[in-house]
Amino acid sequence: MTFGQLSLYFEKLEKTSSRLILIDILAELFSKVQLIEIGKVAYLIQGRVAPFFEPLEIGMSEKLIAQSIARAFGVDREEVLKEYGKVGDLGLVALQQSVKCKVQSAKLGVAEVFDKLRDIAKFTGEGTVERKVSGLVDLLTKASGIEAKHLVRIPLGTSRLGIGDPTVLDAFAKLKLGDRSKRKELEGSYNKVSDLGLIGETLWEKGLEGVKKLDVTVGRPIRSQLAERLPDAKTILQKFGGKAHVQFKYDGFRCVTGYTAPYIKGKGITSVRDLQVGDLVLTHKGRFQKVLAKQKRTIKKGERLFKFQTYLGDEIGISEGHPLLCIEHGKQVWKEVEFIKPGDEVIFPLPKFPPNNPHLAPIRLELSTLSGYKKTFILNCDFYRFLGFWIGDGFTNNFHNTERVGLLFNGKTEVDLANDYKKIIANTLHVPKMTVSRTSAKGCVTLYWRDEPLRHWLSTYFRRDWEGKMLPEWFSHVSKENFEKFLQGWIESDGSIDKDGIAKIVTRERDLASFAQLIGLSQGIVIGLHRIRIKYKLGLHFDKPVLKTYYQLVFPKTTRYARVENDKLIVRVRKNQTVKYRDPRIQLYDIQVEEDESFCVPMVSLHNCQIHKDGEKVRLFSRNLEETTPMFPEIVQGVLRQVKAKTAILDSEALAINPLSEEFLPFQETTKRRRKYGIEEMSKTLPLKAFIFDVMYIDGKSLMDQPLTERVESLESRVKALPAGRQGNEVLLPQPGEIVDNEERLNELFNDSLTKGLEGLVVKRSDSKYEAGARNFNWVKLKRHSAGELKDTIDCVILGYVYGRGKRVTFGAGALLVGIYDKEKDEFVTVSKIGTGLTDEEWREIKVKSEKFKVQSKPARVNSLIIPSVWVEPKIVIEVLADEITRSPVHTAGKIGDEPGYALRFPRLVKFREADRQPEDATTVKELIQMYHQQFKK
Repeated sequence: MTFGQLSLYFEKLEKTSSRLILIDILAELFSKVQLIEIGKVAYLIQGRVAPFFEPLEIGMSEKLIAQSIARAFGVDREEVLKEYGKVGDLGLVALQQSVKCKVQSAKLGVAEVFDKLRDIAKFTGEGTVERKVSGLVDLLTKASGIEAKHLVRIPLGTSRLGIGDPTVLDAFAKLKLGDRSKRKELEGSYNKVSDLGLIGETLWEKGLEGVKKLDVTVGRPIRSQLAERLPDAKTILQKFGGKAHVQFKYDGFRCVTGYTAPYIKGKGITSVRDLQVGDLVLTHKGRFQKVLAKQKRTIKKGERLFKFQTYLGDEIGISEGHPLLCIEHGKQVWKEVEFIKPGDEVIFPLPKFPPNNPHLAPIRLELSTLSGYKKTFILNCDFYRFLGFWIGDGFTNNFHNTERVGLLFNGKTEVDLANDYKKIIANTLHVPKMTVSRTSAKGCVTLYWRDEPLRHWLSTYFRRDWEGKMLPEWFSHVSKENFEKFLQGWIESDGSIDKDGIAKIVTRERDLASFAQLIGLSQGIVIGLHRIRIKYKLGLHFDKPVLKTYYQLVFPKTTRYARVENDKLIVRVRKNQTVKYRDPRIQLYDIQVEEDESFCVPMVSLHNCQIHKDGEKVRLFSRNLEETTPMFPEIVQGVLRQVKAKTAILDSEALAINPLSEEFLPFQETTKRRRKYGIEEMSKTLPLKAFIFDVMYIDGKSLMDQPLTERVESLESRVKALPAGRQGNEVLLPQPGEIVDNEERLNELFNDSLTKGLEGLVVKRSDSKYEAGARNFNWVKLKRHSAGELKDTIDCVILGYVYGRGKRVTFGAGALLVGIYDKEKDEFVTVSKIGTGLTDEEWREIKVKSEKFKVQSKPARVNSLIIPSVWVEPKIVIEVLADEITRSPVHTAGKIGDEPGYALRFPRLVKFREADRQPEDATTVKELIQMYHQQFKK
């Protein structure tokens, strides 16, 4: 087959929106290729020159591709890039230039093009860039317009054909087995070898029996077995016949130790000592999540404690090893507290208040009384200024049925201010001037008037008990202009301006102060919050005043100590001192936050890792089949030292740890290990531990058909501790688990996992085989959850996006259309639109990631009733949290005929998962329906 013929099939595939037609076209294509071309065509269809697990990328950027096009067709690179800016596809630019130059196809063979592209991918060393460009130029000068279009797209990874592995297997099955429904007969072997090309070549040469003989091979990753969901211990044991094999679930382990500094809703930035289970803490996502657990421990011998303070918060105690997010040289980095100096800058999130707040800020008030009296006024800037002053020095009372509202002023310094407010009362609150009383006594000027509806409204929304003040939830949606006027009034009543021009407000209400600070931060207004002690004289007969606690809001005049930048609050460190003489009995705290979000309580991420050992050669693969061997040299050495077998395949989870405190590090730190440069240095700074929980192959023999109990025995006998004198330095840590036959013990282990900061348990059938790529009830995960949210997150795939409006115009995307995987139909079905819960940086990241996979029409494997502004190939996997699953007529997940589908209510992004998830690993329709029914069994 010539590459020109293949390109024509690519054209047909690109224009097809029906998956069934897609399969027919592929089957026809494969019927035309020769045996030696089967594997190569299978790879090229997916824009690759090797199986996914081979670390062989063509490695050419858009600029290098543009340079190649320019050189091949004799134009300037800038002209190519300018045209690319117009059409958004270098493949189309190559097509246009080839047509202009009237290039005639040299009728290159598919095998010739494939081998040339593979050679380009292998180029390394000095002169690599020039050799890659020259290689692609050579191909382009021999390619027709259509050929050039697809030649360019392959190295860019933007084939835009929308073809997944199951679709290719369907085409194989239809062509060679007579029916695409026989795909499952190929799938079992594919899950063991993870190589479409090998499956195709074997099927063509040796038939189905040859494919079935393909088995596990060291060096070829096995597609990971996945777990289903069940709601509780009782249901799991019933499902498993009363007995199960239990292991801790390490995926998502996040925990923090010490006197950390979470922002507690209603309490402000404060020590974890004041935090209670059930409190809502501000997380790195800028939203509030519930604290699920809190445990105390005694400080370790020799463990250092630090007094830490920023210019915006109180002094707090933090144990060594606790990382904080900092800014260094314009970049965000995580640094342990012991390495942070005064003057360094740390980051706090700007709060994001949910847009679906049912109590929105009113624009106009229509107040009435039982007697029928009504009054209406607009909540303008003057009204909010009045409200701010009233919060500080205002009152309401109904003594003797007076229905009184009033304001208090300093009789010496605020006479003119009282006159200003009398005008506001008349003009904005529509209170006739003649009805506003004014008294002066003991240096105080009081304005008061009878106003039953306003008194009732103020008392309902802004008073706590008989003397306290508060702000209602809807105040978080007040406009920035109105909130600034509110602050002006509050400063005029309860505030002061120091000699440096810095405004400060002092109040006894911690909830009031912290909520005001959060509202300000959400609008980009920098406000500090400090706990202070003020001497207060209770009466003349007391000789000594007493100290009372107040809360001070501080409004910096400059950005020297704090500033808002890229939707983050950047604060300078004021103090960080080692506590020299600490009480050895001091208690430190471990806390666990809902959905493992955290800011000052950072996350820990796990890297799913499959280990292949062949003599002295070790290879590591992620769950996404990506080879990661060069990134994790300590695991390689650990395997060579601890695995007592010549050949082996192990399943594990790899975690980054702090080498000093031996605590697990946050997500941001762990992801730093996924790099190509500076690996040796990073392996010392962020060493890994690999928790081994299964073994699939030992010394030439596959163990996948053996029961779990026997595989665990092999695990314990083959992964050994280090010899005496070196124990404690092990990198591989076997996790054999425990056999459980009663609900009480299963719940005990579950609670123990939560205490350790883990997500929960994976419960397995003791006699189960290792079924590569399968998701069934042989493995079940039991995870923690909380009221008002689903028991588990959902892995979704981005299918498209809607253009942004307002501020989001600059991001390019304003809402995401996301879906899940229908395994039976091999298609992606919609489940939600996500428009909240993302930072500005995440919106920009979404746009950049999506741009690579943008297509002109709906991908063939996407089933959607909703049409987004831009369609995206189903490639990007994200983890999503939602409040619940509902039925929806507009979404296609689980939709049959006229029945409604299933949808997510209040979805929000948790994190990107494309590093360890393929699109087909996303949550399935079957799982979603199970979760829908489980949510009613809480």
